[in-house]
Amino acid sequence: MDGVLNVLKPAGMTSHDVVSAVRRIYGQKRVGHAGTLDPAAAGVLPVFLGRATRLLEYAPTEPKIYRAEWLVGCSTDTEDTAGTVTAAATVPAWDMAAWQQLANTFLGTIRQRPSAYSAVKIGGRKAYELARTQQQVELPEREIRLDEFVITTWQPPVLRARIICSGGTYIRALGRDLAAAAGTAMTMSFLLRERVGSFCLETAHALEEIAAAPETVCAPAETIVAHLPRTELDATEGARFRNGMTVPAAVQGTVTVWAENEFLGTAEGDGRYIHPKKVWTVQP
Repeated sequence: MDGVLNVLKPAGMTSHDVVSAVRRIYGQKRVGHAGTLDPAAAGVLPVFLGRATRLLEYAPTEPKIYRAEWLVGCSTDTEDTAGTVTAAATVPAWDMAAWQQLANTFLGTIRQRPSAYSAVKIGGRKAYELARTQQQVELPEREIRLDEFVITTWQPPVLRARIICSGGTYIRALGRDLAAAAGTAMTMSFLLRERVGSFCLETAHALEEIAAAPETVCAPAETIVAHLPRTELDATEGARFRNGMTVPAAVQGTVTVWAENEFLGTAEGDGRYIHPKKVWTVQP
């Protein structure tokens, strides 16, 4: 089967565990996912089946929306409650307004150092693999963007927030840096991803739901590229495109290509021609 699933990943499963479960449900090996979620996190995980994996690069990954919870006053080696406590600190006698004022200083484009226990690769190995063997892990900073960082609850020692951010943002690391700015320590105790691009929590399906109705919950593969401009070809031009040939079209940039209401693939337009990039159907 070719298509896309909006999976509600439960806490306690890795993203790879979800892919393995989907492979078993559909009885096929060609399955991939976008936007890795930490094992302790729950929420939206887009999963792609069959030929839809070829369209992964086009999947909209922003905005990312999270609900996060931290325990203030302690830190761990993994920056979440799955790790070992490494430090304790005084819980600030602040109100929500003070926390919000500090959170506001993180808005916009900032630099962040990913968590040592992350899937970022160092010399071909994932950082968390090195960290688990007690090797020193020092990841370079990267540029991220926070569009919203709203403190929703402060019930000492529990702090909760809603975050809208760019891809590549580590919420555990955000808590670490917020704590440092507040002169305390904190560790993430809960994380829920509500949205990734066009994939949202309201339309996500648990693995049990998917297993009960695998064909019903699987959306057509072309929904992945629904956000891209659409170019229509006639039957003759469509046949040329199917065979990987350039076709005249006054469009620029990445587009989806259709003929007679059939999705043919994606292409790059230079203003005069479209050049096939991912040909979805091949002329027999």
